[in-house]
Amino acid sequence: MGENISPKSMVRWGNKVSVKDFWGGTIVIYMEMRNPIESCTDEELIDLIARAHDEQRRRAAENGGFEAMCENGFKGGFDSKGHARAPEVIKGILVCYGSIVERSTMSHDCSFIHIGDDWVWEHPETMHDEVRKRADRGREHQRSVSLLPALEGMEFDLITCKMRSNVHQMQNIRSYKIENGQVELVNSRNVKTERYHG
Repeated sequence: MGENISPKSMVRWGNKVSVKDFWGGTIVIYMEMRNPIESCTDEELIDLIARAHDEQRRRAAENGGFEAMCENGFKGGFDSKGHARAPEVIKGILVCYGSIVERSTMSHDCSFIHIGDDWVWEHPETMHDEVRKRADRGREHQRSVSLLPALEGMEFDLITCKMRSNVHQMQNIRSYKIENGQVELVNSRNVKTERYHG
């Protein structure tokens, strides 16, 4: 039987190899195959992750169309009151929305993305950041759209604050993580503490 097997007739699924012989029959051979990730040293694994992130950055930059993506973001990234919606991944790019809704000259509501130690507009991974201000009934509101490569495993927060009498008080933190190329909500909690954005 072995001499009738053509290499081109072999199809592999994980640890199972299906071999078709010349008479149309199929032989299924189970092979023990080692996971290449498991065989990596710690240093090789760190390098592999870095290379994967570099490739994600390259693809995100290659997708381009940042202006059009921002334009769509300004149209759909905010609710009817002007508050920022949750971030999302589009074509491998993390799209983050930020807002300042002015209540009076001394108060406003604001929501912005915070990544690690940086606000999104300060983060070194940010590829494009656009801010627009809009006057409405004598008040000035602000909206922003920021674009970053959607790096697998990236963690970030959407922080919502209220400013009253020039004092910012944090209201809510929603924590997110990039998993399988999508934004996943990890945790949401209400807090009462002072917090400032740049």
